[in-house]
Amino acid sequence: MPTTALPSVTRCHYLDNLKVLLTVLVVFHHAGQAYGDGGAWPYSPSLSHEYVGWLGNFFPVNAAFFMGLFFLISAYFIPGSLDRSGTKQFVRKRAIRLGVPMLVVLILSLSVTGKAEFAHTWFLEHLLFYSLAYVCIYEACRKYEWGLKRDRRLNLLRVLLLAAGLSAVTYYVRLENPIDHWKMLGGFLSSEPAHLPQYVLMFALGIVAYRNDWFGSLSPSVGKVLLAVAGLMVLLVYLRPVYPFLGNNIWKNWWWYEALLCLSLSFGLIYLYRVRFNRTSPFRRWLADQAYGVYFFHLFVIIGLQYAFDGFDMGSGTVKFLFIGICATVMSFALVYLARSIPGMKRVL
Repeated sequence: MPTTALPSVTRCHYLDNLKVLLTVLVVFHHAGQAYGDGGAWPYSPSLSHEYVGWLGNFFPVNAAFFMGLFFLISAYFIPGSLDRSGTKQFVRKRAIRLGVPMLVVLILSLSVTGKAEFAHTWFLEHLLFYSLAYVCIYEACRKYEWGLKRDRRLNLLRVLLLAAGLSAVTYYVRLENPIDHWKMLGGFLSSEPAHLPQYVLMFALGIVAYRNDWFGSLSPSVGKVLLAVAGLMVLLVYLRPVYPFLGNNIWKNWWWYEALLCLSLSFGLIYLYRVRFNRTSPFRRWLADQAYGVYFFHLFVIIGLQYAFDGFDMGSGTVKFLFIGICATVMSFALVYLARSIPGMKRVL
């Protein structure tokens, strides 16, 4: 058990606010898949002019970091929870919190499609699996010192080394597993192998970040550089259509470009939110409380809205995309609030 000082167990307002941003981004990402090149989607618009070309930049930028950042933040809270609750209580809570939504989606999938799929709750499946793996490591290493070591702060060199390692592993994985190619690993873990190295690394870094106070000790010099690098990399992606040569080279080297973008943008956003958005209000707290449940509900809301407004001409695909995204976001937060009003549901949502 840890014997030295660890980060405070008080609620991190800046991480709450960042999780809300990521949740809304996930909603808009899925809302856009029907209107751009976002991969397989159960709905296709009947109006051909609703295709939105610029979403071809929106999707890869999102996929480069937002789920990895979710894993990073989620893992950050695990060591403290495990230290406080103990192994049995921690596992029980995680099984309820993550397992119940997965089970609901699995039952719905079997009922509607006849296939046993976790759909968008694959994230919860991975988070549960990684959490249980960490518990095993935790139990095996309890006799060792898990405390804070001030000489292990995150710096630019460590970010570059992490990006280099991640890009190398990603390169070899993608030789056989292209992006958006899904398979079942071990017969039970629904996975996109192309991004699996990123997810595993970011989860592990979340554990390390808590034990070494990376979020709280991230210096302005490091945070600002990471933000600047990430901003430039995102800008270059969106300039691909304007400068084809630039775009072609970025996509050919996406395996390392994505790795550096993921790490720089993830830790850059954490720094930005810590120094600029580390505050709360009743409304912000309300949003944070519903955010987890929105991840579960939003897909059903989006698909329902897309079918409901199919054929309704709003003038352009961009307007339709924004309309669906905004409506789905508002409705999902409202649905989660109603669902959490049911006794016992706050343990799950």
